[in-house]
Amino acid sequence: MNHRHVWVAALLAACGTTKPQPSDPSDATGTSVPTLDASASGDASGTTAVAEEETPIDEEAAQIVLKRGARKAQECPKVVPGAPTGEGTIEATFDGPSGRIVEVDLGSHFGSANEQAQGCFKNAFVGEIIPNFTGKKKLPFTLNVAEPPKAEEPKKSGKK
Repeated sequence: MNHRHVWVAALLAACGTTKPQPSDPSDATGTSVPTLDASASGDASGTTAVAEEETPIDEEAAQIVLKRGARKAQECPKVVPGAPTGEGTIEATFDGPSGRIVEVDLGSHFGSANEQAQGCFKNAFVGEIIPNFTGKKKLPFTLNVAEPPKAEEPKKSGKK
């Protein structure tokens, strides 16, 4: 064999060519190698599926963070001109693996607000965190935003 063939053989060996497998379920040392029985698992591929344990959403924790978001939303009419007040139903979407509120549907009452007000209301809720759970969950929530207090006008002196 010349040197060129030696290098090609070495290169093929380094690239992971496989060596032939024995025809019986034992390795070259004669030790028995365990095999999967496809008929025992009920799966034609020979593997068994392991079901993931589902974790439900913690409804109590979800209500707590929705109330916290509502407290933050109370500030929107104070800082954003034209932000609506009153009561409306919103829907918060919780992402289970992260446990975060990832989306908020403001409904018709708060969703009709200007873009800046909508952003304020959404930001009050998005990012709130609960314990992780399986899947995604949309939860309705009644948001009641109070009118901001009116600024008092300075009292006029009674002197003329």
